[in-house]
Amino acid sequence: MQGQLPHRDFDEVYTGGLTFANALAFRELGVNLTSLRIVLFMCFLAWVPAVYYVASRFLSAHAAGGLTLLAVAYSIPNYPAPVASWYNLFFAVFGVAALLRYIETRARGWLVAAGLCGGLSIVVKISGLYFVAATLMFFVYRAQALSIAEKGESRERHSVYSVAIALGLAIFLGLLVKIILEVPGLNQRTGYLARSIWKRSVVVASLYSVATLSGMLPLFMAVAGQLGGLSCRCNSGNWWSVRWFALVRAHNGRKKPESEISGCEIRMVHDACVIAIRREKYSATDGFASADC
Repeated sequence: MQGQLPHRDFDEVYTGGLTFANALAFRELGVNLTSLRIVLFMCFLAWVPAVYYVASRFLSAHAAGGLTLLAVAYSIPNYPAPVASWYNLFFAVFGVAALLRYIETRARGWLVAAGLCGGLSIVVKISGLYFVAATLMFFVYRAQALSIAEKGESRERHSVYSVAIALGLAIFLGLLVKIILEVPGLNQRTGYLARSIWKRSVVVASLYSVATLSGMLPLFMAVAGQLGGLSCRCNSGNWWSVRWFALVRAHNGRKKPESEISGCEIRMVHDACVIAIRREKYSATDGFASADC
């Protein structure tokens, strides 16, 4: 607005292209946050059909429409701030749509459009390099697929080409890992993430084991009643089955008094006892199971 340039007259966090777009929006629509959101909304309106086009190349029309509605619901309405990341998303989808259109039509103009989308994304924020890297990998895959499908090429040429591509990708991944490892404080954050994942895994595994044992207990009781005769007395003085549930819960470090065992669990044990006793009573051989419930 005052003729100043980013990175020369003031510090700019991102590449600087979005600053020029915001300045243009302020000049044409007024100096307020609504102007920035109007520009964001216009780009959003162009992004919605692009999402549907990309989804329709992989899904049916109804599924693509549902996926588009889901993308719309979980995008700008959740965070309508005109930040640079939204424009990275928009240009990435535009670029993917252009690449898919190029596959269908073989018109190189769509490659130019995809390149422009990648360049504009980088101008907004340097994260647009990820889309450019993904596009390069797409070109590598497509070139290899076309060369293999082409008739008359020798196997030796395919082998040399594959080795060269694999070496190039290995160098790219090595440089990417080197950049990631040079991030300050990465070891501390990685250690915290690993500890958090381990704790949650232990909790999930313990809960799963307790739920499995509790669910299989009535089955074990019914089998035991069939094999040897099960004596089940569910009076107030003999709560052996409820005590078993207390032991299972203690395995998870959450032991509760017998009076706090849920009525659903008591009902499970009671029903298992009744089923076992009735089956024993009406079997061909007389059993000695008795129930005083």
